[in-house]
Amino acid sequence: MPTTSEPAWPEPVWIDEEEAIAINAVAVARFGGLSGDVRDETILKAALGRPLNKWHYDEPKPDIYTLAAAYCFALVKGHAFHDGNKRTAYIVAIVFLDLNGINCAPEQADIVTTMLGAADGSVTEEELAEWFKRNCPEKERQANV
Repeated sequence: MPTTSEPAWPEPVWIDEEEAIAINAVAVARFGGLSGDVRDETILKAALGRPLNKWHYDEPKPDIYTLAAAYCFALVKGHAFHDGNKRTAYIVAIVFLDLNGINCAPEQADIVTTMLGAADGSVTEEELAEWFKRNCPEKERQANV
C-alpha cells in the first residue's frame, strides 16, 4: 500500500534541456522572433529542474498539471531564451502532458491571455495548474489527479 509520499501514478516522463531548446527553435522559426538561442543556460536548467524538484520533494506529491505548470511558469518568468519564452513555456508544458498521456487543447485566445497573465504575474503558478487541468478531457483529469 502506498505511503502518503508515494503517488498513485509512476514518475512522469520529463522534458530535457535539448528538447526545450529544440522546442524554442521551432517556435521562433514558425512564429518569428530573434534567434532561438539560449540566453542563460543556468536559468534554463533551473526552470527545467523545477518540476523534478517538486516531484521529488513536495508533500503530497504534485499532480501532473502542477508539474506542467511548474515547467511553464519557470520558463515564462525565467526568460532563458532570447525570444519566444512564453510560446516555448506553453509548448514545453503541453508536450510534457502529451508525453505523459494527457491531451490538453485550450482555445488559442485563451492560451495567449493565460501566457501573458503568467508573464505579468496576474496568473499564479497554482492558477496555471488549474487552467491546464480544466483544458484536459474529463477522463484524463480523473486518471491523473
